[in-house]
Amino acid sequence: MKLNIYKAKPSYIKNPAALTFKECVIVEFPNCISTTTNKPFQWMPRYDELDEIKRWLDEIEVQWNKKEEIAK
Repeated sequence: MKLNIYKAKPSYIKNPAALTFKECVIVEFPNCISTTTNKPFQWMPRYDELDEIKRWLDEIEVQWNKKEEIAK
C-alpha cells in the first residue's frame, strides 16, 4: 500500500480557525476511502506514536540482520 506523507493543515479539525498558521505531518492512506466523506483516510501521528513505530522498526531490523547472518 502506498502512503502519501506530507505537511499540511489538517482538514478534519473541527475549528480550522484555531490552526490558521500551524501545519502538521499528515499520513494519507489513498486506498482507504471513508464511506461518510468519500475521501482517503488521514492520520496525524503524535510524537509518542512515531517513537513507538521507530522502536518496533529497530527491533525488527535487528531480528532481520541476525537471520541474514545465519543464512550466510
